[in-house]
Amino acid sequence: MNKKILYILSNKFSNIDKLLSLVNSSYINIAVDGGLEIAKKYRFLDKLSFAIGDFDTCKSPEKIIKIEKIIRFPSEKDDADTILAYKYAVSKDKDQLSDLFRKNKMNMPPESLTNYTIDKTFEHHFFSVSGKREDHFISLLFFFINEIKSKKINALNIIFHNDKETIYILDSGKYTIKGEQNRTFSFFPLDDLYDISFTGSKYTFPDKIYKYESSGLSNIFTKETSSISFKGGLAILSIINKSSNLIDIVKE
Repeated sequence: MNKKILYILSNKFSNIDKLLSLVNSSYINIAVDGGLEIAKKYRFLDKLSFAIGDFDTCKSPEKIIKIEKIIRFPSEKDDADTILAYKYAVSKDKDQLSDLFRKNKMNMPPESLTNYTIDKTFEHHFFSVSGKREDHFISLLFFFINEIKSKKINALNIIFHNDKETIYILDSGKYTIKGEQNRTFSFFPLDDLYDISFTGSKYTFPDKIYKYESSGLSNIFTKETSSISFKGGLAILSIINKSSNLIDIVKE
């Protein structure tokens, strides 16, 4: 199983079990701005690697966590806090870090915060992506669509969570999903897709569907093991998942 990095966002949520399960199973936990207050509320500050953001939501992060674990960006910057957190986590060397901080009008962070060794096998989990600012999630979605299209990251290593759903961006290929029988899922093409095949689902798909087609809403997995395969580009897969268990999905 791949190591996980969890980005704790400041959106409101109610599924505490899902959050704590993600926290306890992650290799690195990153509080993004108001996510720091969530870590304080649910008592897992000791599990945080660092907190990052412009802290317009969490006004006094230094009162919650050691200042050595705080990376503060200015409010006027190139990227949203969550994207900055991801870029920081995956920066490979001092040159990349220096470029990231220069573009966002900041000096380099403390030396202690630059020692993470992260590669393309890591999974990046984001909780919770739904809340009062859905535009932030749209921005995050678009960012990773471009990252996946440019082959900078494995599509299955980006996972979005909210109280009720687990959401993936899939690229062309065949996927096997286990243990989701009777769960609702939705499948939306981001490109013109062809050679589409679904097994173990209540509703079938035509061999070809065009980008932004909406008819993939609210399908149901009917078997313990189901599969989805397609060619031609990217798609969004959303699975209703209120439990604290992660989805068992692999690309063949």
